[in-house]
Amino acid sequence: MSKPIIRYLRFHCPSPTAIPQPNRDGALAVVLLLDQIPRNVFRGNGHAFATDPLALHGAARAIDAGHDAK
Repeated sequence: MSKPIIRYLRFHCPSPTAIPQPNRDGALAVVLLLDQIPRNVFRGNGHAFATDPLALHGAARAIDAGHDAK
């Protein structure tokens, strides 16, 4: 079930900013989806780290929005 989501994000989001983060919960969901889900779905495979740049960008956007201070 998660593989199509990861595939979609890797190939259809031309920019990390294309992934919406409407609020604090949404920002957390984006980071978890992009960081933790691929690590478990693709464990032992190089694909486990394919969305790391997107996850890092999502985390930076959340911090810039002040979501870490709440």
